Amino acid sequence: MPITKLFMPFLSVFYIYIVHLMVNALSNERVEENDKKYYLRYIVSYIIVVFFSTVIQKPIFNLFASYTAIFIILNNYCYDLVDKAFNALYIDTVLLIAEIVSGTFLGYAHIIPTRDIEIKQVADLIIMQAFSYIVALILAKVKKEKNNKIDDFTKYYLLIVPLLSLILLILFYSFEKIQPVQTSILTILLLLINVITYKVYINTVKIITFKKNKEVVEEQNNFYKNQLRLMKESEETIKSYRHDMKNHMTVINSLIDKDEIEALKKYLNEISNISFDNEKYISSGNEIIDSIVNYKLNLAENEKIRFITDISISTGLHISSYDMTVILGNILDNAIEASKKVDEVERKIILKIKEENGKFIIYIQNKFNGNLKNNYESTKDNEKEHGYGIKNIKKVVEKNNGICKFEIIDKSIFTTLIVFIIQ
Repeated sequence: MPITKLFMPFLSVFYIYIVHLMVNALSNERVEENDKKYYLRYIVSYIIVVFFSTVIQKPIFNLFASYTAIFIILNNYCYDLVDKAFNALYIDTVLLIAEIVSGTFLGYAHIIPTRDIEIKQVADLIIMQAFSYIVALILAKVKKEKNNKIDDFTKYYLLIVPLLSLILLILFYSFEKIQPVQTSILTILLLLINVITYKVYINTVKIITFKKNKEVVEEQNNFYKNQLRLMKESEETIKSYRHDMKNHMTVINSLIDKDEIEALKKYLNEISNISFDNEKYISSGNEIIDSIVNYKLNLAENEKIRFITDISISTGLHISSYDMTVILGNILDNAIEASKKVDEVERKIILKIKEENGKFIIYIQNKFNGNLKNNYESTKDNEKEHGYGIKNIKKVVEKNNGICKFEIIDKSIFTTLIVFIIQ
């Protein structure tokens, strides 16, 4: 058996490790599941790479095998299908170009002083893997971007560059006569193009993330402005009722002096039926929650949605106002949007926020028309303008060591349960 075949299983372990480094450099959070599936994907990827490199030994098939292995490993992380396809193609292209660059250099340099062709091939493979490892380490230094949402058009556009690079390399190496100088120029240019593309990808992500953050901050400002307005209205209402109360007391004293008991009872009954306009607004003592709920309550009222609240909290929760806005604000948005699509008589949202047995619990229930995408994704027509979807809300909850559970009851009621441990 050739020495290269004997060494390939060991080199494949190193290759999988290099892929692991690059995936971590680009990755989102890991998928929440047991470690068996996580490691099984690495084992399957390793078997695929070893099989194709030792048994099939065809460059095109090896390229396909490496792409498949990378794609399988990416399933350990929170990516949608397009993201996995793009990142697998990008990693595969960069590693291929790295191997070509190092291979071309070795062809020029002749740094392995041996006439044994097999030993030289093994040594060259080790050096090429080492060069790929250096490339992986450089990419691992790149700052990770989390909770990013890029539109599908941009994803497909960015996917074209590494795909065309691979096609160009395959076509180039299909020629019988290949000049080393041409090889060097082509690989360097392709490497630069892919690096620039990746930089564009990262910058695009940063811009979109900045816009999302700006939207959340603007929404927070709207919450606080609305809360300030409610406080002013409440203050004016209290002043007005205080003034009216003096007049009421005058009438009551007059009826008592005249001993008109029936008239007094009737008058007191009328006073007891007077309601304060601000009774429908929330005042739990938590400024962030009050401002968010009161703002959404006002929106629900405009859409003729009954909004039933039961909020009882005493201790402070160690969650930033930004994260609370993302969680509570967007889930209430989803509830309001869903309620708008059912008959007016059925429009109702139930919100409960309470502390119980060392836990901070948020529970929301609303009617919906039965139409939901996979994973409970929103069916809002203007979904892109509404910030974070359920998947991202779940990430923010998990970031704060909470759990998030969604449930459908009788195909018409959608419930959300969020639980945090009070520290």
